[in-house]
Amino acid sequence: MRNLKKVLSLVLCLAMMLSVMVVGAGAAYPDVDEIENLDAVYTLTALGIVEGRDSGNFDPGATLSRAEAAKLVACLNLGQNPVPNANGVSSFTDVVNTPNVAWANNYIEYGVAQGSINGVGGNRFAPNSEVTGVQLAKMLLGLLGWNAAKEGYTGALWEYNVNIDAVTANLYKGLEDIDPTAPITRDDAAQMMYNALLAHMVIYLTNTTGALDITSKKLIDEKYPNVTGDEGIMTAISYDAGDAEYTYTVGEKELTTAVDYTDLLGQNVVWFTDRVAGDEVVLGIYDYYNTVETGLYGDLDIDVADSVNAVMFKANDHAFNLNTADAVESACGYYEYKLIDNGEDGDWDTLIVYPILDEEVTVSNKDGITAGGVAYEYGDCTIAQGLAVGDVAMIKEDTTLKVDYIISELALQKGTVDHFTSVYHVITKMTIGSTDYNICSTNDHQNEVYPQLAGKKVTFNVINGYAVNVAIDDSIALNNLLLVTAMSSNHDADLTYSAYAMFADDTINPIKISKLDGDFLKVPFIWTELEQYQVFQKYGYLAKYDEVGGVYELTSMKNIQASQLGFDGDFNTYQCESAPFVPATRGDTNATIGGVEIASDAVIYMADVSGSQTVYSVKTGADVQNLTGVNTVYYAGYEKAADGHNYITFAFIKTDSVRESADNYGILTSDVVWYDYNDKGVDYATFSIWNGTEEVTITAEVGEMVEDVAYAEGDVIVYSTNDGKIINMDAVVGYVDSIISYNPDTYAGKLTTEGGIVTVPADAVVISSGKGVSADLIPAEKDLNEDLVKNVFIVLDDNDEAVLLVVDNDGVEINGINLTSIL
Repeated sequence: MRNLKKVLSLVLCLAMMLSVMVVGAGAAYPDVDEIENLDAVYTLTALGIVEGRDSGNFDPGATLSRAEAAKLVACLNLGQNPVPNANGVSSFTDVVNTPNVAWANNYIEYGVAQGSINGVGGNRFAPNSEVTGVQLAKMLLGLLGWNAAKEGYTGALWEYNVNIDAVTANLYKGLEDIDPTAPITRDDAAQMMYNALLAHMVIYLTNTTGALDITSKKLIDEKYPNVTGDEGIMTAISYDAGDAEYTYTVGEKELTTAVDYTDLLGQNVVWFTDRVAGDEVVLGIYDYYNTVETGLYGDLDIDVADSVNAVMFKANDHAFNLNTADAVESACGYYEYKLIDNGEDGDWDTLIVYPILDEEVTVSNKDGITAGGVAYEYGDCTIAQGLAVGDVAMIKEDTTLKVDYIISELALQKGTVDHFTSVYHVITKMTIGSTDYNICSTNDHQNEVYPQLAGKKVTFNVINGYAVNVAIDDSIALNNLLLVTAMSSNHDADLTYSAYAMFADDTINPIKISKLDGDFLKVPFIWTELEQYQVFQKYGYLAKYDEVGGVYELTSMKNIQASQLGFDGDFNTYQCESAPFVPATRGDTNATIGGVEIASDAVIYMADVSGSQTVYSVKTGADVQNLTGVNTVYYAGYEKAADGHNYITFAFIKTDSVRESADNYGILTSDVVWYDYNDKGVDYATFSIWNGTEEVTITAEVGEMVEDVAYAEGDVIVYSTNDGKIINMDAVVGYVDSIISYNPDTYAGKLTTEGGIVTVPADAVVISSGKGVSADLIPAEKDLNEDLVKNVFIVLDDNDEAVLLVVDNDGVEINGINLTSIL
C-alpha cells in the first residue's frame, strides 16, 4: 500500500531565478492575468490599502471614483492607523447626503485636514465622478509633502503644475502611455500609488522662498517601517495541528501563519511580513509570475524526462524522480498533477503528481477503516460516513495537510462492455454502454484481462474518467431479466410490438418485442405461451431478454436454462402462485418463497397494488424480508450457493402491502414524550435514539407502539419501521458484564466475560459508544481499585447466543450521556 506524505517538500532544480524585489506583492485575484501592474496591485493588497470587488476580482480595467480615490489615499497616508471619525461633519454638500457615498466621508475629511484633497468648487466634492490621473497625482503629491498653494495646484494652470511635480516625484513611472487628464483605471491607480510609496518625501527649507529639499526618506519608510518582503520559490510546507499553523519555506525564509497557502507549493511567490512587538506577522504570500497547468497524468502531452527539471511524485513514502522507468510505470493516468513554469519563461520547471488510491474496505469500526492493509483513523483522516466492509474507498492526500487523507466511497457502476481501443496492443480506452472510459495502460494485468470482458456485463468504479476495478457482473439482475409492464395489442409496421419494460436498475423504458421463446409473435396478438395472460394484463410479465439490433427477444421463465441466466450451479424456478411467500419473523434469518430462503441481495421485481394503481419497482431481498398483507409470487428462481443451500435469487411478486424493516437496535438518548394529538388528529410520541452511527429523532403514532411501557433515556430498544414510521418498539432485556477477552477475528466466536463465556455469532449487532459500529470488542481496563469496568450490555436470544452487544470502549459520551453510567 502506498502511503502519501504529510509534510510536503520539493527538491527543485531551477534553471533561473527572477530578480529580487525590495518589497514583494500581495493577493492572488481570479482575474490576475488581466492585471498589468502586478507588483503594485500585490503590494497595496498585502498592506491592506486596496482590495477586490465582492466577486473577488480586482477588476483592473474599471475606473476609479473620487470617493474611492479619497479612501485609497487616506489609507496610504494612515499606514496601519485607523481613519479618524468625522462624526458626520462634512466640508461638502454632496457627500453625507448622497446615497452610497456617506461611507467615504471620514476618508474625505481626513484628506481635507491633511491638505491632500480639495473639492471641485461650489462646496461640492463630486464623489461619484471619475477621478483623472492628474487629480490622483495631486492627492499623492500632498502625501509626499508638496504644498498645493505654494506649487500652484489651483487656478488655470493647476494640471500643468501637478504634472510637472508628478514627473519629478516619479508618480508616472511605468505609466508612460497614460493620459493624465483621462479617468484613471484601478490598475494604473495602483501603480501610481505604488510609485508614491517608493517616492522620496520633500520638505520646504523656508516658509517664504518655497525652496524644496528632496529627502532620503520614502513614504513606505514613514508609514510602514517594519514591513519587509521578498520573493522566491516555495519549496516546503509543514502543518502544526496543535497551533493550527503552517510553516512555508520560501528560499531560505520560513514564514509561519494560520492562512492556507498550500496551493502555492513549487511556485514562485512574493511575501510580506510586518514585525509587531518583536513577532514577525505574515501579511501575505502570493503567486508571482507562474504559468500553472493542472490535469490528469494520463493527459500530459510532454516528455516528462526531457521537459521538466524537477518532479515530486508523492507515493511509497518518498518523492522520487519520474525520469526512472519504475516511477513512470507507477503513474496511473487518473493521478492528478500540477505543472509549473516559474517566471513564465516557457520552460517547465516542476511537476507535482498526486496519487489517488482505490482500495477495498476490509474493516470499518469506531476508530476508522482499514483498506489495502492500511488503517486510517478518524482523527487523522476525513472519512466519509457510511463506508462499510466491501466498499471501494478513494483515498486522496489532503494537500492542505490538516489531515493525512480525504477518503470517500467510489460508487459501484454497471454496464456492458462494447469495445476497446488499444495502441500498440496496450488498452487505453473501454466503452461501457454508450460512455467511453480511459484505462490506466501501465497495468500489464489489465491488458491481459480486459479483452476477455468484451460483450460482458461488468461492474466498475470511475476515477476522473478512468474505469477501474472492472469485473464481470455476476448479479442476475442486470444480465438477463425484465418485467413487461404494458404492451400494445397490435403489431407495428415492422412486425414488432411496442411495450414498456422495467429493468433491474429500477427504470421503465419503451422497447420493441419481436420474439417469444424463439418464435416471432403471431398476428393478431396471440401469445400461446403466455402462461399468465390475465396476470400480465394486470400486473406484468417477467422474462429473460436478449437485445438484437435494438429489438428485444424474450424467453419465458419455464424455458430458461441455468446457463442462460449466468448460474454456475443448480437452478430452478417456481411459477404461477405455486410458491407461497412467508415473511421473516423475529429470530428468523430470511423470508422464504416456497420454503427457500430469499438471498439478501436477490433481485425482486414488484408490482405494488393500491386500489386501481400499480407501482412497479425493483427491490433487494433485504427490502422484502418483512412484507405484510397479501403477497402473490408469480415467478421465483433459486440457485445453490457456495454454502450448499438453495437461495432465491430473483422473483416477481405482486403485493398490496408496505414493507416492514428488519429489527433495528438503539439506545434512547431522550425520554419518550407522549402527545395527545398531532396535525393528523392522532396520538403520537417523539424521542431520540443512538443507532451506533448517528443520533436519530423519531416521531411516531402511538397506535404503532407499546404505549404502556415507561421508556426512559438510556433504555436499549429494538424496533422496526414501516413506511418511515416506528413500529414494534420494545425495550430489550439484557445484562451488564465486563469483557475480559475476545476473539479478535472481527466479532464472531467466543467472548469471555466476568460472568462466563458468551457465544457471539457473526450476525450479532454491536453498537459502540464511539464513531460507527465497532467491529472489535475491546477488553475492559481496570479502575483504581483493580475492579473490572462493566462495559458491555449483552442481549441473548432463546439459544443463549448474543444478538446485541452495546459496548463502552472508551467511556466517551454519546450526546451528553456516558454509556458507562447507562449500563
